[in-house]
Amino acid sequence: FLEEKLYFKPGNYGKGTKKKPVTHGDDKDNSDNPHRLRNFIVLILVLALIVLIIIWLLRGKTTTSGRFPENVKNESLECNIANKIYDKTNNVSPANTETRVTMIFYGESEFSSINFRYTMHLASVKEAGEAEAITHVQFAENLGYSGLTYEEFNNKFTRIDNDLILSLYSSEKFKKDTAYEYFLINKDASTGAYPESLEDFRKNYESQGFTCKSSLDK
Repeated sequence: FLEEKLYFKPGNYGKGTKKKPVTHGDDKDNSDNPHRLRNFIVLILVLALIVLIIIWLLRGKTTTSGRFPENVKNESLECNIANKIYDKTNNVSPANTETRVTMIFYGESEFSSINFRYTMHLASVKEAGEAEAITHVQFAENLGYSGLTYEEFNNKFTRIDNDLILSLYSSEKFKKDTAYEYFLINKDASTGAYPESLEDFRKNYESQGFTCKSSLDK
């Protein structure tokens, strides 16, 4: 007899293992979109707030030049004279000289700076070299007699060919009366005071024969 074998198939045989549903990328992106949009909006609002704060902090700030509390315009005065011998270096007396004084003021009344330039025209380069040595010594001696240091007024001697030039400069009010004479500044005969305003300095130099012009001239 043939042995008959019976095989019983499981109920789920051939159906395979049950798979989990697949989540597609598009579904995930769609779920993140509202979150990303919210972050973007927050970032824009923060940046806008920062810009508004900067604008508010800068509001009303202005940059001005001149003197507080008002913007004061600088004014200038220039005075020139020819063939005037400068007392502080008169051991040398060239036939031709040029003296120029240039001043700057805050407005019309407050002194800012003064530049004095005395040019001696000598006959030759050799004579200019000899004159330089003589005027150096005399000018230094005069500073000592006046109670001033040798470096006073940033003084400088310059020789160009047969010209010898003495330059003085100051941006501070003079602390000693002896300092005024180096710039040919005299006391007012009626008041006994040194000039302070642009007009006062103009009168000072014109009374000595200088020709002056200023930024106030029409």
